[in-house]
Amino acid sequence: MRAALARWALAVLLLSLGGVLLASTGAGAQEDTPPEGPLLVGHVFDRQNQPVVEARVSVRGSSQGQDEVLAETYTQADGRFVLPVPTNPHGMLTVDIERAHFTSQRLLLSSGALENLRADRPVVLPDFILERKIGPAFWIAAFIFVLMLVLIATSLLHNTLAALVGAALIFAVSYLATPLQADLFIFDFAGAMRYVDWNVIFLIMGMMIVIAVVERTGIFQWLAFMAYRVSGGRAWLLLPILMVITGVASAFLDNVTTMLLMTPITVQIALGLGINPLALLIPEV
Repeated sequence: MRAALARWALAVLLLSLGGVLLASTGAGAQEDTPPEGPLLVGHVFDRQNQPVVEARVSVRGSSQGQDEVLAETYTQADGRFVLPVPTNPHGMLTVDIERAHFTSQRLLLSSGALENLRADRPVVLPDFILERKIGPAFWIAAFIFVLMLVLIATSLLHNTLAALVGAALIFAVSYLATPLQADLFIFDFAGAMRYVDWNVIFLIMGMMIVIAVVERTGIFQWLAFMAYRVSGGRAWLLLPILMVITGVASAFLDNVTTMLLMTPITVQIALGLGINPLALLIPEV
C-alpha cells in the first residue's frame, strides 16, 4: 500500500513539475508588444566576449530642466538590448549601462544619433565592453566556495548538505547584507535558477527511475556474469571488454546515460572479483 502511494505521489510530482515548465515555456513564447518610438539598439559584452545578461540600460536626458531617466530596459540572453526613446527628444542624451559586479559605463549620444532619433530612425550603438569589478561580494563568494570544498574534503558534512549550506550562505549574504551595502550582492534566486540545467536534472532522474525498475529483472547481474565468463575472471581482459561496451553505448546514448547504465554492471563485477570498483570505472569514464 505504501509503495503504491509513493508511486502515485511521484507521478503527481512529475506531472506538476511538467505543468510548471510548460506554463513557463508558454508564457515566454508569447509575442511582446512592439516598442513605440525611435529605437536604440546595441550589445553588451565582457572582456571574454561573453554576453552580459540583465544589464540595466537607461537613457538619461533633461526634462523640465532636470536630469532624469527617460527610458530603460535590460539586456537579453545574447547581450542585446532594444530601447525605445521618447519621440522627439530634446537636449543631450546619455546611455548608461549598469550591472552588478561590473564597472558602469556612460555614452554621450552624438549629434548624428540625436538627429536620427528625432527623425524616428533607429540608432545602432557600438558594442559596450564592461570591465568586471572585484569587490567584497567576490571575496565572500570565494570564501564560501572554499569552505564548501573543505567541508566535502574532510567529510564533516555530506556532499549534498555542504552544497546546500554554501547556497544558503550565498543567498543570506545577497538578501540580508545587500540593504546595508550594495557591493555585497552576489546573486538572487532568479539569477541562481539560470545556472540550473533542468535537462540534465530530469534526464538523470528519469534514468535513475528506469534503472531502479530494470535492476529488478536481474539484467545487470546477467551482464556481469557474461562479461566475467567471457574474460575468464582475468581483470586485464575484463577491462578492455567493459571499455568497448562503454564506447559503443556512448555512440548511441548520452554520456551521462551510458555511465548510469554501466556503473551497476561494473560494481557487480568488481565486487565479484574482489577489486576496487574505481579500477574499472575510471577507464570507462
